[in-house]
Amino acid sequence: TNASETVVVSGGGTIGLVSAAAAIGMGANVVVVDPIQTRRDVALKLGATEAIDPSAAADRIKDITQGRGADLVIEAAGHSASLAAAFEYAAQDGRMSMVGINIGQKIPANLGLIQMKNLTVRGCIGSPGVWPAAIRFLERTGIDLSPIQTHHFKLTDAVEAFDLGQNPQACIKVTLSTEGLN
Repeated sequence: TNASETVVVSGGGTIGLVSAAAAIGMGANVVVVDPIQTRRDVALKLGATEAIDPSAAADRIKDITQGRGADLVIEAAGHSASLAAAFEYAAQDGRMSMVGINIGQKIPANLGLIQMKNLTVRGCIGSPGVWPAAIRFLERTGIDLSPIQTHHFKLTDAVEAFDLGQNPQACIKVTLSTEGLN
């Protein structure tokens, strides 16, 4: 991606926000779509141009792109509504990257848009060998991902941390550490 493009990230969890930060670091105009206000707020802190509730996303994306749609759509929620909407957000000759995990579920979506819009759709899971490049990218761009970490627990409080981590309304990224332990 580059500064001439609009990237829509559907899903404001950890993967979606890191994807948005990467696109921001490459200079793209980035829009994050998520139903949770806290996640939209973090997207704006990371530098997203806009953060939109899904109920208003399709129309707003058309407005932002003067009717073209997004050059790249990153579907990071794995939620059936997000997966279906991703095809609507994409521009003619657009690209889509499906990174949200939704394996084994059937999802009603207008797959005819792949042909009608001449979309390039790619799915991926996992990240072998990506860490060294990701660290270099963060060093060179100066992107601060700390807003994604919403809660920090000592290892001795792991049960509480895991319980909180099950609630996407309450947190984004929960981390555990041995800091302060003997």
